[in-house]
Amino acid sequence: MADKKISALTALTAANVAGGDLLAVVDVSATETKKISASDVAEYVSATSAVTNAVVSQSQNDQFILSAAIFTS
Repeated sequence: MADKKISALTALTAANVAGGDLLAVVDVSATETKKISASDVAEYVSATSAVTNAVVSQSQNDQFILSAAIFTS
C-alpha cells in the first residue's frame, strides 16, 4: 500500500469509524507523517480550544462522530 496516495484509498464513512482506526497526520513540528487513532483525535477535539462549536459523540460500538466543527488558528 506504500505506493498509493491517500486520495486513492477507499473512503471510510463517519458511521463506520471506530476508536482504534488510524489516521495519517503531518506533524509540522517534526516535519514527518505520523499516525493517530480516531479516539485520540476525538479526545483532542474535546479538550482543546482549537475547535469551537464541535460535538463529539461516542456510540455503543466505540465509534466516534465529530460534527459541526469550526477549526480556528
